[in-house]
This record gives sequence, C-alpha cells and structure tokens, in this order.
Amino acid sequence: MRDENTIFRINDLKPVRQALSPELSWCQSLIHARLSEQLLPGIEAGMPDIVPDDPYGAFVTQQGCDARTRLTLCLAMIPEVAPALFDVLLQLNEQTQRPYTEFGLVEYDGIVRATGHTLGFLLGGDPLQSRLQVMRLLSGEAEPGEWLIRDNSPEATPVLWQRLQLRPEVLQQLLLPDMPARPTVINHLATRLETALCWHDLMLSEAVYRDLDEIELWLSYGERLGKEWQLAGKIREGFRALFYGPPGTGKTLTATLLGQRTNRPVYRVDIGAVTSKYIGETEKNLEQVFQQAERHHWLLFFDEADALFGQRVQTSGANDQFANQNVAYLLQRIESFGGIIILATNLQDNLDEAFFRRFESTVYFPRPDESVRLALWENALPPAKRTPDINLHQLACEYPFSGAEIINIVRYAALKVMSQDRERVSMAELALGIKKAQQMMQEGLLSAGRHSFF
Repeated sequence: MRDENTIFRINDLKPVRQALSPELSWCQSLIHARLSEQLLPGIEAGMPDIVPDDPYGAFVTQQGCDARTRLTLCLAMIPEVAPALFDVLLQLNEQTQRPYTEFGLVEYDGIVRATGHTLGFLLGGDPLQSRLQVMRLLSGEAEPGEWLIRDNSPEATPVLWQRLQLRPEVLQQLLLPDMPARPTVINHLATRLETALCWHDLMLSEAVYRDLDEIELWLSYGERLGKEWQLAGKIREGFRALFYGPPGTGKTLTATLLGQRTNRPVYRVDIGAVTSKYIGETEKNLEQVFQQAERHHWLLFFDEADALFGQRVQTSGANDQFANQNVAYLLQRIESFGGIIILATNLQDNLDEAFFRRFESTVYFPRPDESVRLALWENALPPAKRTPDINLHQLACEYPFSGAEIINIVRYAALKVMSQDRERVSMAELALGIKKAQQMMQEGLLSAGRHSFF
C-alpha cells in the first residue's frame, strides 16, 4: 500500500522553488561527478547559498545544517519533487543485470528512494569511511534523524539500507508551508489529534482543573526532576494518567488541549487495531510509535482503554493468542514508557484499585453540573445566534446534558435555521434537538460524543 506522504509537483512549489531548484541542481551535479569518478575537493563544491526568507532556506538555517545534512535532506526530497534525478543511478550492472548496489537505491511502495548507502556514495572518498560517517549521522538523536521516518526496532532493516524519507509534517513545512496540515498517521496505529479550540474553550468543573494541574506541571517540568532533584532511579520514568467518566464529558478534547498548551503533538493510538487478532506486525508497529513518541516528546492518548485491562480473548487458535500477546506487550510498554501517556475510559464501574495503581494521576470527568452546563450553552450558542425566547439558565437547570450532547443539539438547531434562511436559533428548533437527544440517550445510541443526529 502506498504510504501517506504527498507526492509534490515542482510547479506547485512556487514559495520554495527559488531555493529548492539550486539545491537539486547541486545534488544532480554531485551524482554526475561521482559517476564519472571526478575528484572533487568535497561536497561543499558548488553548494548553493541559502535564501534565508524562503521556507526551505529558513529551515536549513534554523537547524544549522552542514553540507552532509543538506545533502541528506535533498536526497529525501527528490522522490517527491524530481524523481527523474535518480534515473541515472538505476542503470544495470552488465555482469549481474541488476542495479548497482553501491548506489543504494531501494523501491518502497513503488517509489524509488535513496538510502544511507546513496549518501555514502555521494560523499566520496574512502567507501568504508564514508559509510561509517553516514551511519553515525543517521543513528543520532538530532538532525537529520529526527526529520526522517526511521525504524529502530530489533527486526529493522540496517541503518544504511533504510530509505531516506522525510516525516510528513517536515515535508509539509518545507514544501507547502501555507497549506493546512492534514492529520498524520503513523503506520496505521496512531493518528495526530488537533483542534481549532483553545484552553479557554474547555468547560470543566474546578475539581477537574485541579486534577489536571499535576499533569500540566509534569509536562512543563517533569524532565528536569531526574537531574536537578536527583530523583533518577527513585521514581518511575514517564507519566501515566487515567481519564475516566461518562461519555461526552471532554476527555479527548482535554488531552488534545494539554498537548497544545505545552507545545507537544498529541497522537491517539487505535486500541481496536492493537487488540485485533487480524492485524499483522502489530507489536513491531507499536514499538515504532513508542520510539517516535519518546524521541519527539509526543503525548500518547489511548481512548477506550478498558479494552486493554478487561478479560483476555479466549484462545481458540493462533490468532486469538496473537491478539492477547499484543495486549500484554502494550501493557508492559506503557509501564516502561519514558514520556507521557493518557488513557481514557467510559467504564468507570469496572475499575478496581489495582487498575488505579498503574497511574501517577487519575482524573474523573463527571457529567457537568448546572453551572458548567450553563457555560457550555453560552459558549455553544452566543447571544447573536439565539432569539430572546431562549432561557439558557432554564436549559442548564432542567436538562443534565453532557458537553457533547449540547453541541449536537445546537448543531441540529443551527442546520434547521440555515435551511430556512434564518440567522438565529429559536426555542422551537432547540426543543426539537433536545427531544432527539433524549430519544437517542434512551436508546443507548449516544456515546462519547461520537454520534450526531445525522
């Protein structure tokens, strides 16, 4: 299956074309020089000057890229913007009738990409020494290792044979910085969570805010505890928090906004894929997620986490045993994770004392009380969008809806009004929405804010 990265056309890249074209020409000249066995003083020969006000130039300047890292970056972008530059390296060895292994190109999901061996070939000089330099470069924690999709699992392809492929968000930043970013999916198990809302849009009780303080403190200062307070080895690495409570009470939004508030990307792990007995290589893919999260300081969010701590699948065959092994591995990895993980569950009645002991912090999200419901109504339905016959205080008092249910009611009412070419919601439309919400609650169809009326 083709990976999720966008393949860019050079004509689409007007904002970066000024800096990128000379960079590609420099890489092309290096390729032809090495193929013709020209002796060059170094790869810096012919390296173009940086255009600082260009997105690509600004990135290179900010990251402090030297010639080797710039060449790595260029090789990783060629398949996206100028794949024909690799054609000359696909020539066949007359003796083996296969492409020259020295050039190091690999085909991945139908796309020809460079590897560490390609970079080593272009660096020139002693072949062994150049490969060792590349190995050190790509094995580091800093650039370019943090820009590339890497596999550090025990079963991974050797470092020098792994493809040079930029992470989607880095590619977006370099080539199309003005376009809105799309959600990033990591090997089909983890998806980035983003929201246009801000912290002040969150409507929770004061008790919940107090419990969230500890998590926010750890996100801001947790990594300094070991060094500055000599607590390394005395406390468990990382931080595990449990969000529990009824559906639609803001658990997912709170996790997303905690990441936004502390400048950490938030990724939701698909528990269904983890516990499925039909998904292959799940343990390996999970390890990739955890390694990237630790390296890039992500916040990992596991929704419907009760599936991990409930009864195991009865093993009637190898597939069932495989699913149980995935869950056992994930539980062990959560315990040893050095970053922050938030698990969420709606099934509070099934949680025992042993379950709670797994976490550094537990936060209960209750159904909102009257004061919080009033704030939710006011936030969802401002004065300019409602008629005078709507009494929000009365709605908050009479109907114990969750935040997700209130949003669904307002959405339904607003669409009704728009269909009639009106600009303000009246109590008549809200009453219809309230009736539908009550019916769906009675039928058990409204869960975790996932369902709407449509």
